[in-house]
Amino acid sequence: MRTAAPLPGHQYGVPELTEQLHAVLQREGLGKFHLMGISLGGSIAQHFAGTYPSMIDKLVLADCTPRYIDEARANWPIRAKAARENGVASLIPMLMKVFFTQESLDANTPDVQFVRRTFEECSGEGYGLACEALATVDAREQTKRITAPTLILCGSNEGQPFKDAAKWMNETIPGSKAVEVPGAGHASVRERPAFAIEQLRAFLG
Repeated sequence: MRTAAPLPGHQYGVPELTEQLHAVLQREGLGKFHLMGISLGGSIAQHFAGTYPSMIDKLVLADCTPRYIDEARANWPIRAKAARENGVASLIPMLMKVFFTQESLDANTPDVQFVRRTFEECSGEGYGLACEALATVDAREQTKRITAPTLILCGSNEGQPFKDAAKWMNETIPGSKAVEVPGAGHASVRERPAFAIEQLRAFLG
């Protein structure tokens, strides 16, 4: 059973999410650990790993960016407005084409079905708040302070800005390794789980 945290009554950003994660880790007594983030989670993971570098053993960043390009930053509030007014379901046709290749969509794989259901159940306000957080994220300075061994995953069918971001992260984080996930879109680790698990096992040891 999946449970959701209550929606905040205010706008938040990645720095606030970093501190929220830090508070949870302190509560649970975790001093050092592996951290993996996907999409928005990857932006948070970068920010966290650069803010609290001594806490990260190994870091995995999948299909994410430290900062969206200006065109995308301008589009996030538009998407937030659509989600609030028409529901996240109105965005599903567009979102699914970003998250998966056409081959997977045509096959309607279990992972495609899972992501579609997740969007169908998503709160319009919750999605809107997340969009607004993505519009403001800028973890570039924190990314420069990452010291942990880092694996960067990016789908072969990702948009060029994500591929450019993966290249920048690889060049910026010392000793990092970048791997392209073949035949995959934005949800690369869900679209090609066997490949992703193989890469994670080899990296984490």
